[in-house]
Amino acid sequence: MATAYPSASSAPRTAVSTSSNRPNIVVIWGSDIAPTQDALNQGNSPPGSTDAHTSGVPRPDQPKLSQPMSQSQTQRQFSDIRGNLYEQDILAAANQYGIVAGDDQGRFNPNGQLTREQAVSMILEGLKQRLGANQVVVSATVNSAPFPDVQTNRWSAAKIAWAKTAGIVAGDDRGRFNPTDPVSRAALMAMLSQALTYEVRSRYGPSVSLDQVLPPDPSRQSLSDLQGHWAKAPIQRLESYGIASPNQEVGTAFRPNDAASRAFAAAAMVRLMRLPMPNPSQGGAPTDLPRSAVLNQPFATIERYFGRHLGETTYTRDAETWTERTYAIAGLRQRLPTLPPQAELQVIFVDGLAQWILLNPSAESSMPDPSTGGWQDFTYGPAEAAAFFDYIFGYRPSRYTPVPGHSGGGHEGFYENAICLGDGIQTTFIDFIGGIANIRLSYNEACEAF
Repeated sequence: MATAYPSASSAPRTAVSTSSNRPNIVVIWGSDIAPTQDALNQGNSPPGSTDAHTSGVPRPDQPKLSQPMSQSQTQRQFSDIRGNLYEQDILAAANQYGIVAGDDQGRFNPNGQLTREQAVSMILEGLKQRLGANQVVVSATVNSAPFPDVQTNRWSAAKIAWAKTAGIVAGDDRGRFNPTDPVSRAALMAMLSQALTYEVRSRYGPSVSLDQVLPPDPSRQSLSDLQGHWAKAPIQRLESYGIASPNQEVGTAFRPNDAASRAFAAAAMVRLMRLPMPNPSQGGAPTDLPRSAVLNQPFATIERYFGRHLGETTYTRDAETWTERTYAIAGLRQRLPTLPPQAELQVIFVDGLAQWILLNPSAESSMPDPSTGGWQDFTYGPAEAAAFFDYIFGYRPSRYTPVPGHSGGGHEGFYENAICLGDGIQTTFIDFIGGIANIRLSYNEACEAF
């Protein structure tokens, strides 16, 4: 959507697939090709590969899938996922994040089982996108086997070795990894939980725990078949994050010992990719930046601290390039639990720098449609503004004072409010007869005095 905003010049700029023709290739997870069991029985490496493989550097016969697909590329479709419970997640995993793909017949095999080595490959590819490739550097060679049953010339050996060192995976009671075994739903959640732990430590240091950054919410834990299970804690943690969910999304049974299907694995991975990673000490703002400087940061910084964007619109206005990016709202929803389901969180960039933070309870930029429902019940006052401000900038605002000289205009059913929250930051929002819409945080020099 193209939302109407004041001229950006008033905002400070320096202040605050195909998989070749090989029939034995079943599915691509991340940047490595996972062979079928028949291929594995013939040897440790897929045909055409070398014994040592550098992650992210494709073999001559391997398509590049390590980067998310751009809008200009053909969107992948699969012939066997129509009507599948996780159809949209599979498409997002393939087209938005580039971490899965189908076989050379255009099939995804959604009900097929995911192997443990495929799970590692997929998770590492996701971490590269969340942290940056420089934080997930897989060695070009493997000098010693990471596990007795993972030989150094195996296609997945380097990734498994990296994941072991990072604390994401471990062996069984006999020290084996069992790379070709199906990964259970419980083991997949344990791996994802450890991957998030690695992300937290990479971002904020080894002394910071995952629970400090994303405290589990017991009120969002309802799975009923975890008592006494070894993976109860990571499953419940990920359930409160919205990643773990009941089997077939029905009832309260997770079925932890069942094999994870490719479809569920893709869905879980998409949920993880969309999970915000707030800063433990400053809400969402970078620790090394002035508080309100988040408003003037480039794409990369915003993505680092608020997660990968879910959608983007770009247009030109007054010879400036405007970009609207939509971000996951789960973290903010924890602060504002009454947000309606369709609410959206956006950052508005002008010439590549963030200028406005936009929260739309109705997910619409103009007069909300009453038929969408929910948004009419959301209120936005001092408490809600403070929670929104705190989530974005990492501290509580000092006041809630009307902007001097502001005139909201409109008519009897429409009024735009403008409130100074301190440190040069204002919040504006439109008050309709039926509810609140178009909530923004932005810079206003008039608020510097507060």
